[in-house]
Amino acid sequence: DKQKGAIISLAILVMLADKSIGNEELHYLDNILDKNKFGDNIEFAKFVASVKIAIQESETNSQSQDKFILDCVKNIPEKKIKAEVITMIKNMGEVNNKTSPAESKIIEKIINTLKLI
Repeated sequence: DKQKGAIISLAILVMLADKSIGNEELHYLDNILDKNKFGDNIEFAKFVASVKIAIQESETNSQSQDKFILDCVKNIPEKKIKAEVITMIKNMGEVNNKTSPAESKIIEKIINTLKLI
């Protein structure tokens, strides 16, 4: 559903923020996918490809990135789930014991948007 897709999209956005994806991040993403019962590998591969394209297109300017984040957050209506997403993206940034400045910036944008909407 849209909420699951939004949650996974935000996780992938954090993963891609510093232009490198570590094994720890991939393992953490696998845990998120298991928790959200995302679907089969082919379905997920297609979804990730579309998300990566959308993220790459949004990197051209901050307004596009803000819109990407806003579009995701709009699909997460419940406060309880928003709180879980905040914890998830913070953990994603810290999973390899170092949060890059790019990851910190994205995490801050996501949290601020989650709190506003």
